[in-house]
Order: sequence, then C-alpha cells, then structure tokens
Amino acid sequence: SKIGKLETWIQENMKVLDSMRTESPEADNISFYDKAFDNEINRTVVKYIENFDKLVLREVIIHALYNLGHMREDYRLNCGNHGCRRDLMIKYTRIQLLLLYPIAPHFAEIMWKDFFYPNLPAECKETIKPLCSDAVLEDVIFSNLIFRFQLFQSIIKSQNNGLI
Repeated sequence: SKIGKLETWIQENMKVLDSMRTESPEADNISFYDKAFDNEINRTVVKYIENFDKLVLREVIIHALYNLGHMREDYRLNCGNHGCRRDLMIKYTRIQLLLLYPIAPHFAEIMWKDFFYPNLPAECKETIKPLCSDAVLEDVIFSNLIFRFQLFQSIIKSQNNGLI
C-alpha cells in the first residue's frame, strides 16, 4: 500500500538524514532541481487546500499521497549521485505528514512521534518544534486543515443522519 511504502521510506531516510547534502552544488543543475522540488511542494500545499475547501476529497488524497510521492522520486532521480538536500527532505516529510493528518491521523501522529521528530539532527530540532516550522505559516496551515477536517466530518454526519 502507499502508506506502507511511505512508512518504510520515512523510517529508512530518517536514519541517513545526517549523510544528506546541505548545499546546492552548481554542477549538473542540482540547484535548479532543489528549487523546483521546493516550489512543487509549496504548489501541492496550495492545491491541497483549494481542493479541501471545495471538498473534492479524491483530489485531496491524490495531492497528499500520490503527487508528493511522485515528486519526491523525480527529485531523487534528478539529483543522481549528488543525493537529496537534507532540508528539503525534512520539509517534504513534514509537509507529507501534515497533509496526511486529516486523512490518516493515527499514521501521521505515529510517524511524527516515533520516526520523524526524534531522528532530526539537533540543529533542526531547535527550529522545528512539534508540528511547526516556518512558525506562523505552518501553524496556520495545520489549524486550517484541522478545522476543514472537522467541518467535513460535521457535513458528512448531517448528510448521513449522524452515521459515519
């Protein structure tokens, strides 16, 4: 399953986080691939929120699970022997777990508490407190997602006469 593969990927990559590169070399257009991947993560968050607002859940799942995973693999292949940049892999994992939270809350919480946050390098833990990074922005995104999820649940309950 997709979530099982994501779990394995997170577990494996958190172990090798320290060995990932921290800079963007100019060789082989790696800097371009870093910027493109970062931009695609940001675009996916915007599309996810737009679809969540419209309650187009199929698209929400596609953006949260499938598109991000495909982007990650394309980025990994484009980087080749240079490897992925550590801060982008941290950002990717954080965003992936945040976007999955309304869909699979137990999975997202377990992955955050057991694998992601405890395995961050010390210098990253100082800047990433649980479920926030770019302080206000990610807090706002997360609280909006929780609100939308609760709103969606209440709509479904009212449509199903309280049965979920």
